[in-house]
Amino acid sequence: MAQRQMQSPPLPVDESKIIAAWHSPEPCLMCAQAMGIRASQLENAWRRLKLEGKLPDRPRHRPEAVSSENLDGRKHVNAYGEDPLLAALREQHPEKAPQ
Repeated sequence: MAQRQMQSPPLPVDESKIIAAWHSPEPCLMCAQAMGIRASQLENAWRRLKLEGKLPDRPRHRPEAVSSENLDGRKHVNAYGEDPLLAALREQHPEKAPQ
């Protein structure tokens, strides 16, 4: 009995736009909205292009996870690896030494 090979459904938008969105610094949701598709459709298209070898087999750069700035523009950690907000909190509420 011959097996039928299932064909993948067509990509929701042009392949070049999907690849460009992968390399974009914008979050997935914003890329998908700009293309007029759902974020899940874009993620599925990326997954498919990874399997086809057209995208790198690694996680996508996520600026929201890598960014060193908070939404209000303050840096979480300075160049020396110190967190100024945490330092101020520790000054106000020092840790008690265990007895």
